[in-house]
Amino acid sequence: IKKAILTKTEAGIIKIVVGTNLLESSLTIPNVKFVVDTMREKRAELIGKRFHLAEVPISMNSANQRMGRTGRTINGSICYRMCTKDAFEKYESFRPLEIRRTPISDVVIEFLACGLDPRKVISELDQVKLDSAMTTLIETGCIIVQEKPKKDDDDSFASEFDYDLRGNKITPSPASQLLAEVTPVGHFVSAMPMDVRHAATLYYYINGVKDAIAEGSQIRDI
Repeated sequence: IKKAILTKTEAGIIKIVVGTNLLESSLTIPNVKFVVDTMREKRAELIGKRFHLAEVPISMNSANQRMGRTGRTINGSICYRMCTKDAFEKYESFRPLEIRRTPISDVVIEFLACGLDPRKVISELDQVKLDSAMTTLIETGCIIVQEKPKKDDDDSFASEFDYDLRGNKITPSPASQLLAEVTPVGHFVSAMPMDVRHAATLYYYINGVKDAIAEGSQIRDI
């Protein structure tokens, strides 16, 4: 399919390419004269504790990227946007970062399983989302937590690791005041390419809930 898309068409033949957000990248398709943009995309969102793909308007930046598929190898840059001018002006400038739109419990457990602190590795980390992720990991038995020993109020001996990758001092939150021990459930979940709750459920199905509880997990309603 990729070869057919990128192959130059013969004279008198019209090629119609139906594409996804992949076409917003630097992909160049020869001799594209027109772009018809639906101005829509499917975006992963969370409702309750479940993922779903919602059809939402794209951002202005995405619209400009799609328009840029024309006029690259030949003259002409015609783009039909399937929305009104007033509607387009209300579109968001950029697509929100995925880390701000979706749960990060799967990312957090992967870092914890490697012995890394997610707060010090992930930029733009929302403390509220971190607290929510920690709660999910505790409820599913992926981690066991305990309070960290209190430090002196004097910050003069603050460690270089008290700052994130941008040099900003990390503000403590309830989640950051906990020491997390990754359980066998957590190590299993971190290796599975699926939602944390689904992976934990699979672990309990394979090993038996009683055995998992005996290992020290704090399982609640998954």
